[in-house]
Parts: sequence; structure tokens; C-alpha cells
Amino acid sequence: MKKICVILHSIRQGGGIQERRAMLVKEWACKGHLVTVISPESGDQDIQSFKDFANVGSLGVSLRRQRFQSLYFCIKLWIFFRNSKDFDAVLTSGVLTSFIVTLSASISGFESKIFCTFHNPIKKEGGLISWVEYMFKAALVKYAVNRSYRCGVNSIALAQEVEAITNVKPVTTIYNPVVDRDFMGLPPKKTHREDIVSHKKILAVGRLCKQKGFDLLLRAIALIKKDVVLEIAGEGPQESELKKLSEILGVGRRVNFIGYHKDIVGLMRSADCFVLSSRWEGFGNVLVEALYAQIPIVSYDCDYGPREVLENGKYGILVKEKTPEALALAIEKALQSSMPVNKRWEDFTVQKIALEYLEFMDIAET
Repeated sequence: MKKICVILHSIRQGGGIQERRAMLVKEWACKGHLVTVISPESGDQDIQSFKDFANVGSLGVSLRRQRFQSLYFCIKLWIFFRNSKDFDAVLTSGVLTSFIVTLSASISGFESKIFCTFHNPIKKEGGLISWVEYMFKAALVKYAVNRSYRCGVNSIALAQEVEAITNVKPVTTIYNPVVDRDFMGLPPKKTHREDIVSHKKILAVGRLCKQKGFDLLLRAIALIKKDVVLEIAGEGPQESELKKLSEILGVGRRVNFIGYHKDIVGLMRSADCFVLSSRWEGFGNVLVEALYAQIPIVSYDCDYGPREVLENGKYGILVKEKTPEALALAIEKALQSSMPVNKRWEDFTVQKIALEYLEFMDIAET
């Protein structure tokens, strides 16, 4: 039995990295390891798996109410590290959290091995503000990596970016866990369509924000003259704006905003095509779900996940040009094709990824 400490900026439901870490925590606990999960605060909306399979510790810092939340987080972690000396591995996630953890550990004299991980592109599209943000984040990444025992990321392309920033090689690549035991209890193949069969149904899933590029997808749908309908599952700050755009484009009756939906695979089984229109991605977990559901996939070839998940277009159509026109052509092509049965999703099971993380943290499997 090994003692593993997982530090996250939040353990609330709805966050992608939180859900992935919850899968790993459960798997490690089932293997007999003692897992402690530390976050600034905890509450009623925490992911239940953390509470069921780990010792959850809250540092009592409200990241939404404190003006100097990062400073409070650092001080609280310093106190925690001063009183905690016996972890075999400490796993962090994200740029700011990894920086705060390594800084707090350094000034407290904490000697356990720290493994920092990153899950999103450091550099994003944009102008001067984006460049300034990149320089700031790059400095935090460099500090965290140089003061951690090892660094991991969730795509080869992101590993190359981090290596370029830090001059530290190699940065380990471990893909996100997506398919767990509960997931595999679901039938992977499509069920009988209950809607009007003359309609082709396109599905998109994600937070309704700029990153996900739903505005580009709506414009692509407006260019498709065939009898297709689009379902968008998700919530977010751009919901009213996107609904208004669909009306302006004349596709309001062909687009259904269905809100948050827990059974994404069920939605996919009733769709004819899945589309990822993101401007950038950390990984693209929904692509793995679509692979499991065995439906045709269309995705922008954005940084960084889609290219690797779909193996350069082997398991779906990658759209190089980020325009509505190119996306529309790819969707029309996908609707005329069938998805060959694939086993690519097996590379993203929690059992496989959990073992890779244990190896990454120098924890031998017993």
C-alpha cells in the first residue's frame, strides 16, 4: 500500500479534470492504495467518488470569495506540508495549482516527490492579451516543472510545448482516462432511432463558451441544405447568444439546445454524427466517448487532443481549416459514410491509465 496525495483547485462536479481524477482515485483505492485528496474548499457539490474512496481534506479557502485566494491557498498548503511528511507521491493538476504546490513545498521543506501535470495548451489563440497571459503562464510552468520530481501531460503535442518552455526532457505523456467500469456496462453500439428517420441528427457536446466554437458549428449547419438537425448538450455563458445566432442564421428550428445531459453515450447512440468544433482543447474526452459509441466523428484539427485521439484522421474526419465552410463539407461527408467498428477507445480505459500514472509516480504495482 502506498500513500498518494492528489491536490486539485476544486473537487466540485462538472469539471473535466475533477472527473478524470475521481476515476483514478477510485481505481487506486480499489488496488489498495491510501489516497488523500486536498482542495481549497469542499461542499455539497463535491464529486461523491472522492468522498467514497479517499480521505478528503479542505484547506478552508474559498476561491470565489477571497480577494487574495492564491496567497491564502499557498499559506494553507505551507501549513499542510509542514505537518505532512509521509506521502509516497503528491500529484498536482493545472498551471496555477502546480505552481502554488511547488512553491509551498519549497518554503516548507516538504520532501515528498511532487508530480505536476498539465492538461490544456499553454498558449491559446488571441492578440496581445493572450501573449501576455502566455508569458505569465509559461513562467509558472517553468517554476513548477523545475521544482517537481517529474512532469506529465495528456498529449504528445502538449509535452513538446512544455519541453520547449522548460528545457526539461522528457515530459511524460499519459492520456486522460475516459472509459471506466460503469461506462463499459453501457452497450457501445447504436440503438434504434426513435426520431423521424428522414432527419439526420448531428450531436455536439460541451460548455457553451468561445473555446468550444459552437458559433462556427451553427454557421456550418446553416450551409448544409440537407434535412439535418443539431443537438447541443451543455450549458454555459454563451447560451442566449448562441440561441440568438441560430435564429439569425435561420436554423433555429433545426437546432435543439438540450442543456446538461449525464448520459452522453446514450445521446451519441441516437445520433448519426458527432462534431467537435472547438478552437482549442486540452484533450477532447468526448471524442473517446464517440469512439466508444461507434458513430462517425468530425473534429477541427485544433490543439491539442483531437489529432492524437483520432490518430491523424484514422478514426474520424479532421478538419484542418477552422471555417464553417470546411466544417460543413466534412459533416456532409460523414453523414454519407459509416463508422467501422473500432477498439481505439480501449487505449483510454481507467484501468490502463491508472497503471500508467502509478508507473509515472514510481509506484510499483503489487
